[in-house]
Amino acid sequence: MKNIKIKGIPNRWFYFSVILLSLYFLIRIIDQSKIIWIFPLDFTNDHSAHMAMLYFLKEYGFGNLVPNWYGGFPLLKFYHPFSSFYALPFYYLFGNVQITMFFTMMLTYALSFITIFFLLGKNENLSKIKRFVLFLFFFGSPWGIGYFLRVGKYSELLGFLMFILLFTMILWYKYHKLDWWFLFFIPLYSLLSITHISVFFVSSFLILSLLLIKKNKERIFIIFSGIIAMALSSWWWWSFMMNTDGRSYGILNGLQRSLISAGASLNDKISAFVIPAVFIIIFYLYWKTNNKPRKELIFYSVPLMVGLLILTRIAIFIPFMNKPIVDTYNLMLLFLTIFLFLKINFNNLSKTIKKIFYIGLILIPLFFICISFIFTPFFIEHTQENKDIIGLFDYVDGKIIMVGDYFSHEGYY
Repeated sequence: MKNIKIKGIPNRWFYFSVILLSLYFLIRIIDQSKIIWIFPLDFTNDHSAHMAMLYFLKEYGFGNLVPNWYGGFPLLKFYHPFSSFYALPFYYLFGNVQITMFFTMMLTYALSFITIFFLLGKNENLSKIKRFVLFLFFFGSPWGIGYFLRVGKYSELLGFLMFILLFTMILWYKYHKLDWWFLFFIPLYSLLSITHISVFFVSSFLILSLLLIKKNKERIFIIFSGIIAMALSSWWWWSFMMNTDGRSYGILNGLQRSLISAGASLNDKISAFVIPAVFIIIFYLYWKTNNKPRKELIFYSVPLMVGLLILTRIAIFIPFMNKPIVDTYNLMLLFLTIFLFLKINFNNLSKTIKKIFYIGLILIPLFFICISFIFTPFFIEHTQENKDIIGLFDYVDGKIIMVGDYFSHEGYY
């Protein structure tokens, strides 16, 4: 199907959603900004770990032994290093790790918005209001706010910025022949591999989609570019893959842990049914209302298969596919769902479907905010227990070991 302007859902239908989600997203950002002056010590946060890695990167350097963290560990040898490299210049600029991490998170949001607004949205003939919708329905969703902003998944946030850039490039070359500009794919794909391995893995399904619709010469060019990209980042991922002893991409089954294990979150289990199912339905409406183009069906057959395997839980038993946790798959499918929803040909919808969409665009932002408000707590300030523990550090001379659940103490270290 050619990239032509179609009669989409009327822009005025999105005004309520954009205003409401913008206000809520801004409220959550303002609340999370407390991290600038209050170090996060609650159990459910990755902020403190990323701050520690950034601090250690400045103090000891990449790959060197960090001696003052339990028995010591080689810095960033077994965790994706690029988010720390990305933040390091700003750490030198600000001299404060908390300001730096909040600033880099806001910068990544800004770059994601610019990519959606000026690249993806423009290339795909989306109206300006629909570009806001694509950004807000993804990053302002309960999954976006909970996973990126509240928990502090800096690497994944940066990884999904690169996912959006990669998706934009792939969509362009879905309609156009490969040229030398495609060589920008090499550094982008290489950086993604050292930004977050799970986001890199799910993003690779889109490359497979592109391979399916290209001819042999172009397929060879894509594969060769991918090999070069992986070779450029092998200085990190080879050691990571060979020496993790099952802790990361070894024997652990991320999907099993997040979907069917005893401690799996009910929210993850539900969302891993709802998001893939909605994605499949929205794709069908997109495909049907755009005259059922064969090329679109072939291209999206890969993410459709991913969605079906997650929905049925068969993915749990497929090697490599079962390594990422379900959040990464949910976020990829959510982004594709929103994008395809905005590309539906409104003229070819039945009156009943149009009415459902109209009501849905009023209820969905309300539902998003309610779910986020109920299940994603606002920034947790220091309790009296936190203050008492911190007060004990004045009496410590030398090294300490805190007895008990390690994860409840990680922020203090």
